[in-house]
Amino acid sequence: MNTGLKIQRAANGRGFILIEFAIAVPILLVMLLATAEVGRCLYQYNTLTKQVLSGVRYAVANASRGSTGTVLLTDAVKATVKNLVIYGNEVGTGNVILPSFLPANVQVDIAEPEYVRVAVEYSYVPIMGATLPMFGIGNDISLAIPLKSSLLMRAL
Repeated sequence: MNTGLKIQRAANGRGFILIEFAIAVPILLVMLLATAEVGRCLYQYNTLTKQVLSGVRYAVANASRGSTGTVLLTDAVKATVKNLVIYGNEVGTGNVILPSFLPANVQVDIAEPEYVRVAVEYSYVPIMGATLPMFGIGNDISLAIPLKSSLLMRAL
């Protein structure tokens, strides 16, 4: 007797499940993509920091001491440090470690009489692009995130 009523209730419940699914899926996809972007950003920052460490180690090992005891960095050492940070090798051949990574982003200098500093500023760009268009409502929103890494080491 009540079998028709049970079938009708089950059919109505399927519609609600489909509506809930249609509402929840875009939210879950946005959360999933945001998590992937944060992970990608952290990966690039970690890579950047490792490269800076490699560069500053090379700089302090190859810096020369002047007659006054202060550290001197030749242009050749600075160029090699930049190659290590950008390309991952001393020669500067091959692909760059991070996309759009330029020698102008790397600074090698003497911070104090006995210390060498390597500083890098890199602009992280998400997969979806550098700007979020506002379609004429307002100014476009920049999605680029500046990543900075700097290490200071005492010369050997």
